[in-house]
Amino acid sequence: MFTRNRLKLAGLAVLLTVTPLLNNCAWREGVPCDDVMIKDGDKTSAAVGVSYDDSALRDKIADLERRLAANEQLADSAMTAAEKALKCCRQEHQILFTENIYFGFNKSDLRADSRTILDKVGERLKADPDLIAELSGFADAVGRSDYNLALGQRRAESARDYLIGTHHINASRLAVRTFGNSAAVHPATASEEVREADRRVTIDILGYEQ
Repeated sequence: MFTRNRLKLAGLAVLLTVTPLLNNCAWREGVPCDDVMIKDGDKTSAAVGVSYDDSALRDKIADLERRLAANEQLADSAMTAAEKALKCCRQEHQILFTENIYFGFNKSDLRADSRTILDKVGERLKADPDLIAELSGFADAVGRSDYNLALGQRRAESARDYLIGTHHINASRLAVRTFGNSAAVHPATASEEVREADRRVTIDILGYEQ
């Protein structure tokens, strides 16, 4: 759209520049118009004594208009191709499956059962290079919000680092974010076993719609 508008503005500038020539002055290649004009029937003469038929000028304007139209068509064609490419690249992803791994109180190191789940995730990612994973870290309701936000980040990074180090998944395929205790379901007064459900990393495996 930017290119097409710029072409239109360029063409308009040319027409605005040329139109006064058509109405008020003589013009030819290499001879500028003079401010002092002498009108004589269908012909116009400049003070410098140049006599000129405006049909040539009209032809030049028509040629400029044709060029502008051709450039506009070219711009439209380029924009259509770009829009198709963008549509191709902007396929909506969807969650294919989700896994959760859990952590001890105030911990971000991986447990043995978490590694087992991450191994499954790693194998799935290696089997399909078009898949990506979103790792979201959470904390329970105990403690300050800012601390738990950082704790959720560390937990998600632990999972990411395991997938990179053990399964050699490219970091660009692993998005990490933290919610801290903002999504905690159980109150701080609940037992540690109950609150474990809030101390997790959720791993969403994302693919693309066909």
